[in-house]
Amino acid sequence: MQAAQMKKILLIPSTQTNSKEKNLINIPPSIGTGSIEIIHLNYGIRLVIADYSLNQPTILECGVSGTSFGFGFCLSGTIESHPPYFKESFFVKKGQSGFFSFPDTLGYTEIIGLERVIRISILMDLDQMSAFVMEYPDQFMSVLINISETSFRFPDMISQPMWGALDKILHCPYHGLTRKFFIEGKVMELIAYKMEQLEIENWQNPEESVLAPNEADCVCHAARLLTHDLENAPGLIELARSVGMCRSKLHHCFCKFHGISPFEYLRNHRLEAARRLLNEGKMNVTEIAYKVGYRSLSHFSKVFKQYFGCPPGKCLKNAVSLSNRRLR
Repeated sequence: MQAAQMKKILLIPSTQTNSKEKNLINIPPSIGTGSIEIIHLNYGIRLVIADYSLNQPTILECGVSGTSFGFGFCLSGTIESHPPYFKESFFVKKGQSGFFSFPDTLGYTEIIGLERVIRISILMDLDQMSAFVMEYPDQFMSVLINISETSFRFPDMISQPMWGALDKILHCPYHGLTRKFFIEGKVMELIAYKMEQLEIENWQNPEESVLAPNEADCVCHAARLLTHDLENAPGLIELARSVGMCRSKLHHCFCKFHGISPFEYLRNHRLEAARRLLNEGKMNVTEIAYKVGYRSLSHFSKVFKQYFGCPPGKCLKNAVSLSNRRLR
């Protein structure tokens, strides 16, 4: 089935909850079966346990802004993920784990098939985790947190010790507070396994690892400069001079870190910003094009349609129509 023919669900989590410790989202029978459980732990850590099956291939889209930083584990199913600012989508499959940072989840889409999905995610609060690892500046995790302001994903496999901890979380025999303590211990165990895995991969495969800390800092600084003022973003030569790198090295390091060139990174941010403004419905297409740095309306319309699959005018019309229905 083509993506255009699939059912699409916009996920907008409720801000109201009956518990600060746990949220349970049951999948409606009209969509499928199963649930998504969110457990709030110490140090700002949230554990998300998803176990569900859908009645038909479906596109899930995140409808709220927010950061997503942490570890993921896929125990069953195949998911095609497309985070904002990534050039291409990627597949998450059974047996895979990953470390990721998505500074903005608005517009994050996933295509879910008919196979049962079982995933466990450990989401961490960056401020609290930064304070927690400050005592260990030589540890690899400290480097990773320092580069978390930009999008990245480091995929790997679920090791045998990880499988053991994940299985104990899914089949925890306890209830109430005892269950929370037990699960929190297993979550810390999983974080330790992933940190060890990342450090081993970094040292055993230096050509495939993340950049050196000083190079990563330069790339992160370059990314911030690119997106600080979308209307007047610097060119590559000016950008390289600002971060203290030659143009060719910056381009190489940027592509290695983000998987896309600085130009593509800027374009993606401009288009994502344009879609947010269109969804707000407060400006017309021409104003938005100029606001995000495009001087040619026709070029903006062309690249917007290539990126999102629909012209900006239609996107604005849909947003205004939705807003009018809500006011009635």
